Amino acid sequence: MSDADDRDRDAEDQDETIEREARMGRKFTLADVIGREGGSFFKGESPVPHLARATNALCMFVDKHVRDGSGALHRALHRRIKSSDTLVANHFDDPLIALEIIIERQLSKDAWFYELVRQVDQEWGRIMAERPHFQEPGEEADPDDEHTHASVRADLEALLAKLRETR
Repeated sequence: MSDADDRDRDAEDQDETIEREARMGRKFTLADVIGREGGSFFKGESPVPHLARATNALCMFVDKHVRDGSGALHRALHRRIKSSDTLVANHFDDPLIALEIIIERQLSKDAWFYELVRQVDQEWGRIMAERPHFQEPGEEADPDDEHTHASVRADLEALLAKLRETR
């Protein structure tokens, strides 16, 4: 036996002695067992759930690849991502697929797209503490509107192109 083995055994014996003395006169409970074993529950595993990690990764991807001065489009897309738990959970192996599907859905139907733009405008109004510029379908955009139908569509299409390029 080496000196290292002897030292390890001595340290374990000392730990057991200290633990035994600490428990003397105390009732052993289920909480004690859980507390003792709790340290090994996440050994080698992140305590952050897979879904939360995937969702955060998608939100960070959006933040990195969508230019948005006010952050209103980022917030609206984050809400879309966070409300798509099932879709994200189905693509843990490649969460960018889930983001691609979310963006394609927003662009696929005019009603969904216009609702997203309305929510972005609403978010912009909250951030800036101003009345938002709501653009109606078929209407010209207000010159002061940061998030028009055309600009949001261009941003989403650029994000979609980036997603396809990344994968």
